[in-house]
Amino acid sequence: MAKLLEVRDLILHYADPQGEVRAVDGVSFDIAEPGMALGIVGESGCGKSSTANALMRHLPGNTARFEGDVRLAGELISAYDAQRFHREVKWKRMALVPQGAMNSLNPVMRIGSQIIEPYLVSGRRPRAELRRKAEALLEQVGLPASVYTLYPHELSGGMKQRIMIASALIHDPSLLIMDEPTSALDVSVQAQIMNLLKDLVTEGLSIIFITHDIALASDICDQLAVVYAGQLAEIGAAEQVLRAPAHPYARKLLASIPRLQDGTVPEFIPGAPPDLRDLPRGCRFQARCDRAWALCQQQAPPPQRAPEGQSTWCWLHDPQVSGPEEVLG
Repeated sequence: MAKLLEVRDLILHYADPQGEVRAVDGVSFDIAEPGMALGIVGESGCGKSSTANALMRHLPGNTARFEGDVRLAGELISAYDAQRFHREVKWKRMALVPQGAMNSLNPVMRIGSQIIEPYLVSGRRPRAELRRKAEALLEQVGLPASVYTLYPHELSGGMKQRIMIASALIHDPSLLIMDEPTSALDVSVQAQIMNLLKDLVTEGLSIIFITHDIALASDICDQLAVVYAGQLAEIGAAEQVLRAPAHPYARKLLASIPRLQDGTVPEFIPGAPPDLRDLPRGCRFQARCDRAWALCQQQAPPPQRAPEGQSTWCWLHDPQVSGPEEVLG
């Protein structure tokens, strides 16, 4: 049986006068079946949103390189031309709620008109039928059907975010990509949105959950992919990554989370991510890693199997390497 989503060697580079920006640089991952959530976590600027844009083909005018194989339910959708992708895949089988989406609502259009707009553009269905579908979606995301007739200024931030989720579901996609869906919300509303997403996953919707907050991702995700400087540092079941992170970067991300049950002081990650226009040779995390050694400067590590079973891109887990010649950190 085909997996719901298979991504292989996804690349998205941007042209820049100072050098090509390698925002997504050979990323691969799977979502095995419906009703699963994959979290993509990492610092700002590591390529998380660019990964979402690459999957949806939201390509800016300065795109320098766009490659990779993407299969959805076994179909090689990356081979579709732009017209077919827009007609058969975009929003219909795979939808995106982008970062800051709730601020993109048209202030002079009623909510209902904005929810059904994709259908009005791409197909012909009676408006009364579309209204019933939109009102059902509003109730599915925890809002009364009467919101259909309101304007955006009459809604709170949390309600607007629910509207954007309802809009993304108008075509009943099998995969929903959420880019920082709670970053502009207060804690109580954030919890409401997270509970809504959990309900959608329980109902069989698959989600790619993009966030800088690994603790938030752990609340919903079955799998976690830790991204650094445009590449995967570690990927595996959420329990594997959270209980026994294998990559030094993943360990430092987890160590930066405040804990309520003990007095451990949160750590910080020294330094800054590398310039994606001028990447170092070898491991991209080497300059910030306290376990880096000479080999890390010479060659990028291939994927390794960590003791808990997840995949990690770190020389520390290569069985062919006996030990560091010289610790640099």
